[in-house]
Amino acid sequence: MNHINNYNPHFKGLSLSKYNKKARIVASEFIANVTHQEAKDVIELTKTAGQKRVGFFKQLADKYNKDNYHRKPAERESSSLVNQIFINVTNPGYIHNRLIYEFNGSMEALGRIFSGTRNKTKRTAFAYQVNREVIGEHRHTYENLIPELLESENSKKYVSNFAKYKSYLKLHRNESDAVKNLDKMVSDGTYNHKKYDALLKQRRLISNFPFENSEVFNSKIFAEDFTEARGKVIDSLLSNFYIQRNIASTGIDEKLMQLFQSTTDKNYKLRTIIMDSYPERYIPKTTPEKNNETLTELNKLFDTIDRDKNAENFVRKIVKSDVPIKNIKELNEIFARIPAVKLNMFSKNAENILNQTTRNAERLSLLEKEIENPFFETARIRESRKSAEKYGFAKPKNFISRAITRLVNDFKIAQYKRLNIVEPKPEIKPIIETPVVEIKPEVQKVKTDPKEEVRKNIFEILTSKLGEKTFAKQREAYGKNATKMRLGMLPEIFSSIADTRKADRAVGKHRINSSNKDALDLYLLINGSNRKYVNYLLKKRNADNSRMFEVKDIISMVKKAEAKIAEDKKINPEYRARDARKYYNHLYEAKLEQYGKAARQSKVNTKA
Repeated sequence: MNHINNYNPHFKGLSLSKYNKKARIVASEFIANVTHQEAKDVIELTKTAGQKRVGFFKQLADKYNKDNYHRKPAERESSSLVNQIFINVTNPGYIHNRLIYEFNGSMEALGRIFSGTRNKTKRTAFAYQVNREVIGEHRHTYENLIPELLESENSKKYVSNFAKYKSYLKLHRNESDAVKNLDKMVSDGTYNHKKYDALLKQRRLISNFPFENSEVFNSKIFAEDFTEARGKVIDSLLSNFYIQRNIASTGIDEKLMQLFQSTTDKNYKLRTIIMDSYPERYIPKTTPEKNNETLTELNKLFDTIDRDKNAENFVRKIVKSDVPIKNIKELNEIFARIPAVKLNMFSKNAENILNQTTRNAERLSLLEKEIENPFFETARIRESRKSAEKYGFAKPKNFISRAITRLVNDFKIAQYKRLNIVEPKPEIKPIIETPVVEIKPEVQKVKTDPKEEVRKNIFEILTSKLGEKTFAKQREAYGKNATKMRLGMLPEIFSSIADTRKADRAVGKHRINSSNKDALDLYLLINGSNRKYVNYLLKKRNADNSRMFEVKDIISMVKKAEAKIAEDKKINPEYRARDARKYYNHLYEAKLEQYGKAARQSKVNTKA
């Protein structure tokens, strides 16, 4: 007797271009041989069968042979089961052969399955789906689970909505009364698939718990408190840091649980970004002490970020700017030396200092000392810059640019000093008798001052750019609509107008160019939705370093966009500011794809 172990749904003896009597007889004799039958009986059964049905018969014979080859004759299943399945299945296909090959139960159970499918494609597909997704390779699964599902009075419900019952079946696949209990719940309307989905998820989480032998942070807590956000943070932790899997008696299990339970849907993204940005993957050998230190620093940083929005904003900025931070501990040391509000307010200065002092042992001291300095340079960087300027590879910053930078920085310094006056100093205990309401006027006063400061800075720019009459006419409009965002873009608007007029004069054009009067129109159009788009249009240059878009063009494009937004608001009452931002982002991306990024000003010396 031949023992066939390999699955081959396409019997080579049957793969003839024209299925003939000789091929059928050869296949029938093979089937008779492995199922211990008389060849003439099998030939009689197959005399009217086509190539596909004979191939199916052979697949059944292969399974019978594999399951019964090592059994004693008295313990073998009856070969009549094979014949009966062949007779019952009138139109076998690929899925029938796959089900035969993958099903681990007896021929009797397989016969009940094919009988229960009633030669219906959908029911056969259901049987295959249960076998693959519920039973799989589990050895001790109740073998009559599929037959009983197909024979159930609720079989139509199970076949048409398998996903609803999959969790229950996975949880109870080893129980002989699984279908009986399911039928009862379905019939009396008490079945709740969400309950079993949750139980299955919990079981899966417990079995996949990444740590061992913890007395504090164990698999049960992991499963009960699990969220997708917390799972991603743990995955990021294990990907970026050497954390021992066996944490019994190491003292880090409490810190792990703190990290896990303090993670929320709101903070998990930044946490994973931080761990991905500052990993410690290359430590030769991890120790409990090192694990303790790592988790202590992570929890300390995450707690700081969760408590203080300034700290969160500062970290987001330096991560986005790819500032070289050595590790998580260094970030904590920065926050220990400098208040988060100051770091956030002078984040550009901090980035500049940290970028220049990557190898300096005193870089944190320099950061603490120079954070209010917008022009900080190390000796090496200064020498390199001067050399580039000398040989025409870079242009020195013009006076106006430096003046604006100084002006904005001085405003921040003044603002920070006022904040320090309002904030109580750590060493002074607050007086209990002082009502909180007495502090409110000071806080409100601080909130109104920045607006006045911005207005003042805008007027200082305008006095050097506009004529006396023009300034007198436009002063009120500029002052009434003064914002920090518009202040930041105003110098670029005037610079663009000056560049455009200069370029036109150079080629002899005398048409009406964008003028300083147009600056106000664009200034008033700038808002939070279109800031990035307008900034791109202002800064984008041609290959010859001339402005690609002049101010008049930009005004026209923004007005057109605003008209489209106004029309959309009429059509859709639910239209919000975020929708306007999406629209402007779409315009920005389109320009970016068409013209590329707005490069920095050419380093070539272009003195006219």
